[in-house]
Amino acid sequence: MSDVALAPNPRTIPAYGLPPGDPTFAGFEWFVANIMNVPFPSIPPTSWLNVAYTMGINLAYTGLQGVPSDPTGPSIYAMAVYNLAGAYLVAFAIDDPSLQPPSNYWSNLQTQYGINSAAFGIITSAADQGTADSLYIPESIKNMTFNDLWLAKTPWGQAYLRIAGQWGYIWGIKF
Repeated sequence: MSDVALAPNPRTIPAYGLPPGDPTFAGFEWFVANIMNVPFPSIPPTSWLNVAYTMGINLAYTGLQGVPSDPTGPSIYAMAVYNLAGAYLVAFAIDDPSLQPPSNYWSNLQTQYGINSAAFGIITSAADQGTADSLYIPESIKNMTFNDLWLAKTPWGQAYLRIAGQWGYIWGIKF
């Protein structure tokens, strides 16, 4: 028997391990564990995952449902939903105080990405002797909503904005 015969048929293996087609809650759970790489003890309860997934489903640009996708992998819409839901999960998840040893996974992630801080431009200069700074707001950012600016803080929010932005003007911006 040849090695080729032992290899799985690539047409039957879901891309990235995600189910093909539209988004599913099981697909989001897999995304959290394997794409976001959340350590098993820090994966939130199903109720928290469901809140993030529901927000992703309800707030993702539905025009992406019509984008042609490879039927053997997740749709473009599914990838947008999973990334958007992942961004919301980072914002809302809290650390489980009962874990032993204790984990600050979510609070560390929120601090790392500045989830609870606001910046409305890109600092272009800074000074001392009394402290000063100057913000430059690129044209592509001027029309972004507060939520769009917030989404741009995490890799998953950025991925969502890139996916949605590929399909035309959304929220008055185009990437």
